[in-house]
Amino acid sequence: MSVLKVDTINEKTTGNGVQITGHVVNVVTEHTDANTIVSTTSYTATNLSVSYTPKKAGNLIIIQSNMGADTNSAGRSLRATIFRDSTDLGSSNGNGSATQQYAEGGRLFSQGNVIAVDSSITAATRTYSVRVKAGGSYTVEGDGTGGRKTMIITEIAQ
Repeated sequence: MSVLKVDTINEKTTGNGVQITGHVVNVVTEHTDANTIVSTTSYTATNLSVSYTPKKAGNLIIIQSNMGADTNSAGRSLRATIFRDSTDLGSSNGNGSATQQYAEGGRLFSQGNVIAVDSSITAATRTYSVRVKAGGSYTVEGDGTGGRKTMIITEIAQ
């Protein structure tokens, strides 16, 4: 087996970048303090979204979000997921996770994480967003705990 030792790797053609499979290529974060009040059983965009252009087609993108939930009463649920443009990445294709917060005995304030993996990467700009919906005919709040909400986009070279 050969061993290659270097101190610096420079790209040959300016603008092409140097990517090593499995390494992080780019990280972008977004924050919001705004609440989103939802009274529908259809996913509704929150104030947490990122417009992102991948560094290279074919890479892998991991989307992570931490946000609050407020059911506003007992017996209610709130669901959250991550969308790429109009595609639900969290709950429809098995490449991510949707979260559900349910208040059984009283009003529920909680923090939850939603994670998705996007492997359909072209060089086109896309918008990743956290969307929430009520579990029935009532009002709930996504981001409703008064804390900072965060989305992290991590692009991994393939």
